[in-house]
Amino acid sequence: MSRIAISILLLFIASQMLAQITGTVKDSHGMPLSYVNVYVKNSSIGTTTNFDGLYKLKLNPGQHTIVYQYIGFQTQEVDIQIEKEEIRKDIVLFDMSYTMPEVTITSGGEDPAYAIIRKAQAKRKFHLEQNSEYECDAYVRGFNKIYNAPEKIMGIEVGDMDGALDSTRQGVVYLSESVSKLYVSGSKSKEVMTSSKISGDDQGYSFNSAQEMDFNFYQNTLDLNKKIISPIASNALNFYDYLLEGAHVDENGQLVNKIKVIPKNDYTPCFFGHIYINEDLWNINSVKVGVTSKATQLAFIDTLNFEQNYIPLASDKWMMLSNIIEFRMSAFGFEVGGSFACVYSNYKLGPVDANIFNREIYVVKDGANEKSEMFWDSIRPIPLTIEEELDYIRKDSIRIVKENPEYLDSMDRKNNKLAVTDILTSYSHQNSKKRSSWSISSPLTNIDVNTIQGWNGSLGFKFNKSYNKQRTRTLSINTDVNYSTSSKQWRPRISANFRFNRKNNLSISGSTGRSISQFNSQEPITERLNAIMTLFFRRNYLKAYDKYFAHLRLSQYIGSLFYGRFSIDYEDRSALSNNYDGSLFYKNSREFTNNLLGFEDHQAIILRTSLRIRFGERLVSYPDRTFRIGSQWPTLWLHYKKGINSIGGSDVNYDLLHASIRKQYSVGNLGTFDFYIHGGTFITKPEFFIDAYHFVGNQTHIAYPQSYITSFLLLPYYENSTNNDFAQFHFQHNFNGWLTNKLPGIRRLNLHLVGGYKYLLLNGGDYSEIYVGLDNIGYKFFRLLRVDAVWSKQFSKEVTGEDSNSRFGVVVGLKFKL
Repeated sequence: MSRIAISILLLFIASQMLAQITGTVKDSHGMPLSYVNVYVKNSSIGTTTNFDGLYKLKLNPGQHTIVYQYIGFQTQEVDIQIEKEEIRKDIVLFDMSYTMPEVTITSGGEDPAYAIIRKAQAKRKFHLEQNSEYECDAYVRGFNKIYNAPEKIMGIEVGDMDGALDSTRQGVVYLSESVSKLYVSGSKSKEVMTSSKISGDDQGYSFNSAQEMDFNFYQNTLDLNKKIISPIASNALNFYDYLLEGAHVDENGQLVNKIKVIPKNDYTPCFFGHIYINEDLWNINSVKVGVTSKATQLAFIDTLNFEQNYIPLASDKWMMLSNIIEFRMSAFGFEVGGSFACVYSNYKLGPVDANIFNREIYVVKDGANEKSEMFWDSIRPIPLTIEEELDYIRKDSIRIVKENPEYLDSMDRKNNKLAVTDILTSYSHQNSKKRSSWSISSPLTNIDVNTIQGWNGSLGFKFNKSYNKQRTRTLSINTDVNYSTSSKQWRPRISANFRFNRKNNLSISGSTGRSISQFNSQEPITERLNAIMTLFFRRNYLKAYDKYFAHLRLSQYIGSLFYGRFSIDYEDRSALSNNYDGSLFYKNSREFTNNLLGFEDHQAIILRTSLRIRFGERLVSYPDRTFRIGSQWPTLWLHYKKGINSIGGSDVNYDLLHASIRKQYSVGNLGTFDFYIHGGTFITKPEFFIDAYHFVGNQTHIAYPQSYITSFLLLPYYENSTNNDFAQFHFQHNFNGWLTNKLPGIRRLNLHLVGGYKYLLLNGGDYSEIYVGLDNIGYKFFRLLRVDAVWSKQFSKEVTGEDSNSRFGVVVGLKFKL
């Protein structure tokens, strides 16, 4: 008998030993109540009701006290003797009657809620530490639905989104369940997903994560794009108003205070709603709060709601039983809503085995997506709603149809038809059965102009193939040919990349051909931006040379700490002069600059090797792939570049060692702080200007904010290139609205104040920039601009031969590439 068959048999036998309580929970008006906590008293065995108020709870035969608990309603306890296989128990919950406890009103008329909050603040750290050592089981269900979808977006048909939408333009877009083991020890946590199910995808793994849902209100802040302040944070009184709405005695005889939390203004990073605090213990009984887009600065989020319920497992240890996150969002005519519901059970309090924790913070077990329907029916703590049941059936039927070879062929024939618009954009052809595709780009989309080539265009061809269903082993081939009208030159090239797996991302790539390359391989100016500057401002900032080349590169992750790259290049380099003198403006007042930059034709063989070191790298591991999601420590890069002149007729001989360190830190509600430090030395100096170290400068007053931390904003592109020692320092702080959101009128614009400092040290000289600006400029989710005022100080006389001077400029940042 196979291992799977044995597992199913054992599961079936075990399920027959348990009895089941089912029923619905409704309010006094007969309306079903969703996410009611249903659990066995004095235990962590429990579940919640689904959207339709239906619950299901499996228990051993015997006498049990079942607790039905829901925020805002009176808790009920029911004693049940379980003997038969299934018991039906429907429950009606009545609205909670709150009474005002006897309190002392201060002379200033302060609401009694403030005294309770202060006591909760005083015990916040205690309860945070009390709940920091445990392991438990976690069941998570994610349900996301489109409630309204447009017919078109900017003239493009939306369609039925691959069968997800019905005739009313509604449909479930994500339904998934997962079962995990959660381990927590102080600041360390790990989740091991043992079971996963996605509607319509029998090979996929759920995006659900109990770990990611663990928003802890005992922390001072919760990370929701911005750091949102907890209602019991140490500084919460500066941001919230409080109102005691009443108190009640729960099923354990515990007096529970209901406190309304009110942000002092709409733009403060705060929650609204209610927090329930246990008298004398001063811990959280439950939370029912929300946050708006104004607070999170997430323009597409309308509301994000949190509901958490705790139960006592010891006299001073209350652990979370259920955790519900609901959201509503809208963008481009879409209205989307959904929820993630997590039920925790089988808590084990106390120290967790230290050997469990390592670099992996999230692990999906092999075979997690292969569990049978019998398995899910036996362990599912929250019953499926009718809509969810139908979605599973419908999506699984659609999946079977879509995997049929005849269907794949028919869809390929439909999608592979040539359209008139393909001539203007590109044409793509797909073979779904072979998991391959190819495309041809239109030369009309690749037309450019520069002073070297004049008007030029490229025609490209791409081929992609996956060698397994999971698409972890892939091949990509890209070819293109460029023709320039002024120099009358053809430049073809071809490249290929083969990725062996997605665990260590072992890849080998190669390319060969002829191309134009910028002197600075970091390409400080894009071809499109240079074309704009050439045509409209008669400025030719792009400086390049011609090369016949061959390139080979190998890269992979080495363990959890290192990532390595090794490459070798051959280049036959030739000088290029200007061949084009056209522009729309400034023809009589400006001259294009020379492109040669002291260039001599030569050949080069260059070896490069790089090692990235990231201490504390966190890993998310799936059976067929691994994701690396960063570290609390800075990232260190070590680079060595060698020009070899002893073989192949190479004329270059130099050695460059350089290293960089970079990190972004969150400073709570004060925003984010970035730094980048990079320095190097030429052990052997290069003879040719191409091989000097070139810094990423900017002379166009247009830049890209995503690269600000590694580039200069006013530095000329090549004036300060060096073959000596160098060091550059970049520091930037983005207040993320911390200051601007305090200014009436201005805060409605949701602007972010930013500022930074840059310093470049070259052989005793210096160059510096100070800048201040406004980020997040735009409307709603179209916030694509940033504007900075920049003051720079030029190099001293001993470096450039000129007196030092200062300069001012305004730089417009675009969050899209030209």
